[in-house]
Amino acid sequence: MLLDGSKRVIPRLRGLSGASLWAYVEPAGIWSPQTALKVVAVQNSAKDGEWIRCADWKVVREIFNQPSLGLIGPP
Repeated sequence: MLLDGSKRVIPRLRGLSGASLWAYVEPAGIWSPQTALKVVAVQNSAKDGEWIRCADWKVVREIFNQPSLGLIGPP
């Protein structure tokens, strides 16, 4: 269900795993991708024709920042 209460048919989402979910915000001033778009979540599961589930980007960022992953700085 969308924010306006309407429903849409969800197609089969093959190859979607790990895709970014983007949010759009109407920017004040001059439009640019940096001011209008941001990643808010990452897709992690789906049920064909029914729903997709995403992890909040804040959680994903915390996982990436774990020192044990070695993603914070060069090796």
